[in-house]
Amino acid sequence: MMIDNIRRGLAAVLLGTLALATASHAQSYPDRAIRTIVPFAPGGNADVTARLVSKAMSEKLGQPFVVENKGGAGGLIGGTVVAKAEPDGYTVMFGTGAPIFASSVLAGESAPYALKDLQPIGRASIVPLILAVNVNSPYRTFEEFAKAAKAAPGSIKFGHAGNATTNHVSVLQLQKALDTNFIVVPYKGSSLAVQDVLGQQTDITSAEATACMQFVLSGRLRALAIVGDRRLAALPDVPTVGELGLKGVDVTTFSGMLVPKNTPQPVVDRLAQAMAQAMEEPEVRGRLEQLGATPAPQMPAEFARFLAGEEAKYTQLVQEGLLRAE
Repeated sequence: MMIDNIRRGLAAVLLGTLALATASHAQSYPDRAIRTIVPFAPGGNADVTARLVSKAMSEKLGQPFVVENKGGAGGLIGGTVVAKAEPDGYTVMFGTGAPIFASSVLAGESAPYALKDLQPIGRASIVPLILAVNVNSPYRTFEEFAKAAKAAPGSIKFGHAGNATTNHVSVLQLQKALDTNFIVVPYKGSSLAVQDVLGQQTDITSAEATACMQFVLSGRLRALAIVGDRRLAALPDVPTVGELGLKGVDVTTFSGMLVPKNTPQPVVDRLAQAMAQAMEEPEVRGRLEQLGATPAPQMPAEFARFLAGEEAKYTQLVQEGLLRAE
């Protein structure tokens, strides 16, 4: 009995010490720079949004957010860095569906991490995709592109942001809707896919508005259609795929922040609060809208439910054989 009492006493002391340490850490957090992993190349949707939102968060928290781009493997490389990092709030990820859950769903048991290994902080925005070609492309409208794709299956080079990204899924959906095939070319992010369309190494890309809007507006790219449920204010003459009669081409990407599992709740709350405050700033919301994104902030619990629902969709795509490793 005495030994049991001693054990219970030691356990209580350890728990109390841990609680005090956690509270102390939360009160002083953050006391140094926060490493922000973007699992794609610079210039894409996640990168642009991460730099914009983390700058505003830095002002709220009094410490810099140092952005590191670690692209590759559909976001798994950068995602692994975060999932395996010390859960102390000093390593965060700003990502989209691919590195958060889609790539790991695709990899199955061989995946280095899963959604359950990450703790949601908040969603920032949802972003439509733009089907864009070089301004010198022979395809002046989506109808011309579709006609060429059907007439010569396997002849059009279609670039996307990487395996299991929403960009990739939109290409697969488009193939199915048009009953044709493309030469599908994966990259380590939308910005690289866009650059190869600009350089005419590929024929077309499906890229987030945040990654290609500037080139469309400057006349270097031509937007053929919007993968989304409404036209963009900046491109009022560009139709949606729904308006063009396409069924089943309906993915929309998003961006959000996550940290490793087991990050102390007070730290999660601190980051979530700072992100929510950043998303209320007119400058942040205005810039996102200017880039073609829709500010759509969610706090941790709501974001977690959203991610679980999205993961279920991708699991079904894999089970149906639509989404597979390339």
